[in-house]
Amino acid sequence: MRRNLLIALCTGLIAVFAAACACGGGGESTDKGDKASTTDPKKDDKKDDKKDDKKDDAAPAAKKDKVGAIEISLKLDEEKTKAADELAKSVNKKGEFSWKDRGKPEKAQLYLHLAATNTDDNVRAAALQAMPGAFTSYEKDEKRTQVDDDYRKVIAALLDSPNDLVVARALTASTPAINSKKPDPAIVKTMIELARKHPKDEGRMAALYSLRSMTDHQKDPNAVAAILEGMASDNPLLVATAIDIIFQYGLDQPDKVEAELEKHLGHKDDNVRGRAALKYAQLVARKNKKEATAAAVAKLEPMLKDKSAYVRSEVADAFVALRHLPAVHDLVKMLEDEEKNSISTSYTDLSGNKRNFISDGSGWSRVDDAVLWAISNLSRNLKGKDKHFKLRKINYGKVDEDIKEARKEALAWYEANKAEIK
Repeated sequence: MRRNLLIALCTGLIAVFAAACACGGGGESTDKGDKASTTDPKKDDKKDDKKDDKKDDAAPAAKKDKVGAIEISLKLDEEKTKAADELAKSVNKKGEFSWKDRGKPEKAQLYLHLAATNTDDNVRAAALQAMPGAFTSYEKDEKRTQVDDDYRKVIAALLDSPNDLVVARALTASTPAINSKKPDPAIVKTMIELARKHPKDEGRMAALYSLRSMTDHQKDPNAVAAILEGMASDNPLLVATAIDIIFQYGLDQPDKVEAELEKHLGHKDDNVRGRAALKYAQLVARKNKKEATAAAVAKLEPMLKDKSAYVRSEVADAFVALRHLPAVHDLVKMLEDEEKNSISTSYTDLSGNKRNFISDGSGWSRVDDAVLWAISNLSRNLKGKDKHFKLRKINYGKVDEDIKEARKEALAWYEANKAEIK
């Protein structure tokens, strides 16, 4: 599955990420290196009953108090205070400034001031939404304001708000405070707590999705614990979101995560099954052991015939991760598979907005495209560049025509080289 990626991160990185996090997380990330509704309405009665039993047994969560004014060192002069007051009056019922007043570097102090001192949740939500475009942790960015202790203090406090919209926006605004060399520990601690124990699934999804922006989150034992707990959920979209943020390099508890991913290869949900296949292969590949690779191949090969086009496409990509050249023999049989491999699942995010959770199996959202890409990449394992299959460019407006030609070229390449594919 190629992302157009990062899906996380990426077209307008800040804009895409902010939108996704404010939505409650999830969906596709924009790259393969990694790629967030309450409970699933399709769950059977037994699972619903079990969930209800758990709720009955659990102690009721303590009701959070509204976050009052937050003391910060920033003090506005009279002119800026008036400007902040006028900005607060412009907030709409959705907790938003007008587009012209969002993410403006010159208004960074106004946003921070309102988030800290204005106790109206809608105003705070609007200020938080505007902050990521005005602040940065990147030292060479001369246009935006550097994240400081005031910024970190405000985010940490508002992540603990009882208001879902404020929490969703605070998660979005947390990015500049956790993507630096030293992520703020107070913010990280609260975010992990939300990912593990937020009373709503969409809250856990939003926190997990934001957590992926934390530098080296995959090395933090508590963050990985949150991922594992997300993978144990009955909600498929929460499970898929947790799998999305697994990053194999330096991963804490890799064997435990791998074992959980292996279990999810048989998950009933297509979003989960496809993601699990690719992430599982990536973790196995990191071991670079023949026995482990052979075992993974044996589990994944049957999935090339999965009922889901998305899953079939992700499994093709999984063989690329494993560098399993013999998979080409099976992949060429799938070159006529034109089924669409994109899934869109409707859900309600933490802000209360209707969103779509997107799973996309390839750049042109069709199985044959995913297969061509996989064959091209696997062919690089043949010795000699002249043996490699060079996939032609697929042009917008000529997708069908270009893919048909590419399929012919792939078959011709296969006939010329199949004796060496082993």
